[in-house]
This record gives sequence, C-alpha cells and structure tokens, in this order.
Amino acid sequence: MNSEEENVRKFQLQRAAKFAEIAEKRAAEVPDAEADKLKGKAVSAQYPDAVLDYFDAGYDEEGVAFEEGYTCVLEESECFIRCIGTFPHGDPSSDLEFGLWVELSEADFTRYLAGEDDEKAYASFQAEGTLANDWPLYPGSAGSKVEIRVIDAGAKPFITRIACEDAELNLGLKPMDEAKKRHFRKRLIVAGYSG
Repeated sequence: MNSEEENVRKFQLQRAAKFAEIAEKRAAEVPDAEADKLKGKAVSAQYPDAVLDYFDAGYDEEGVAFEEGYTCVLEESECFIRCIGTFPHGDPSSDLEFGLWVELSEADFTRYLAGEDDEKAYASFQAEGTLANDWPLYPGSAGSKVEIRVIDAGAKPFITRIACEDAELNLGLKPMDEAKKRHFRKRLIVAGYSG
C-alpha cells in the first residue's frame, strides 16, 4: 500500500470510529421492544458492491448475470454468491443474520454451481473468497478475506471466518448473550437497517 492509499485508509478508519461513537449514543435511545422486532430477521445486501459501482458508472444490466439472492456474475469475470453472515460467525442458530455477497474464484464458483445437481457436493462445499459488501455496521470491511462453508444443506453457505482490520468484527466468533445481541440490533436500527 502506498502512502496515499494509507492516508485514505487512515481517514476511512477515523471516520468510521466517529460514526460508531455517534451510533453508540443513538443506540442507547432505542427502546428494547424496537430492537426485539429485528430478532430472527435477516438484513440483506441486494447486490455486491462491485455491481452497484458498475451501475453508478452508467453501465446497464447487460453486463450483469444476476439471480436474486443466489448468484451474480459481472462482465463474465467477477463471480459472486450470496452467503449468510451471523454473529457469532457460522452459527446457524444465531438470530443475528445477514445476507452478504462473497466473490469467489471462477473455479470455486463453478464448484458451487455444480452443487445444484449434487447434494453431496453442495453439503461439503467450502471455499475462500472476498467479502463483496460491508458487514452491517462495519464500514470498510468489504474486501476482507473470508472463509465460507455449507453448514446446513438446506441453506446458503455461511461465512465462518473473516480477516478484517476491525478487531470487534474479527471477534464475532465469540458467543453473544441476549443483552449484546439486543444492543447490536439497536445499532442496526440506528444505521437504518430493517428486517
């Protein structure tokens, strides 16, 4: 990373810390009953960020092969699948669930698609990829390396590990008690997320 990129990254992290501080204050004002409405509901990103950037640049949908909530291919080269992010990471029983996109290599994307017709192949699917959206409440986390795997053969792959500069997000492997989950849901409401 050159010095200009480092300065931009430093600014992004400082800005994110300031926004987090403000969000914490506002979250304290959200009633518990309001936060509990999000319990068990998934917050989802409709598209990978690269697709939104593509549209923002003025390109039309011709370069995007998209199956809502499932797969997306951009310009026949960037391959994405929809995955489930939870707190704690990879916990199918969690009531903090997010629909996020992960970019995969073409080979892993092909293996994933092959699982459509092979239940055993799908059930054992795992891969490494790149987070294609920011994790809710963790700006700058898009681009982080992730590990995904199928935990429940009836569901999308789960993000089981994330390598991110945000220490709190990396600690998402730790179980959360109900009070911490409620606080997280309050932060989601303050940030404008809904189920």
